[in-house]
Amino acid sequence: MTGQQISMAAAISLHRKLIQLVGLQYSSSLYCYPYARHVADLSIGDLRQAGFSQSKAQTLLTVSQMFVSGELILNNTQKEPPIKQICQQLLKIHGIGSWTVNYALLRGYGWLSGSLHDDAAVAPGLHVLLNPAEVTDENQAQQWLENFVPWRTLVAAHLWELVFSGG
Repeated sequence: MTGQQISMAAAISLHRKLIQLVGLQYSSSLYCYPYARHVADLSIGDLRQAGFSQSKAQTLLTVSQMFVSGELILNNTQKEPPIKQICQQLLKIHGIGSWTVNYALLRGYGWLSGSLHDDAAVAPGLHVLLNPAEVTDENQAQQWLENFVPWRTLVAAHLWELVFSGG
């Protein structure tokens, strides 16, 4: 959620500030990424002071509190995670859209079939790859990525590289 609609540099900065805000350290003094229970103990003010927008702070607290209370179930002992159920749960939360869900499933579960068609670099990557004379919109990107189920996220990664390396 912290990386939604901002640059990679800004997302990294917010992650670092969240980690420092919680202050969880290993015995070696290395800071750790906080668990939901640590984030749930923060306030909107704490997160705002660390640089989070009001909306991001509220969404992060909502998700953390729902997870801690057991209302949001993301841990699963099944061999195959219930992707559809997880998507439905997350999409009900204000501030979470398809990009966040697909990216969270990629990072949290290694799910490689997320579309990421609405990622800021996917449509421009397709534009460079397919037809530089025409603009590629999110719907066209989504349709094109359907051809690559169950590997859409890997294709998106290549499109990111195409855009960020200067294609």
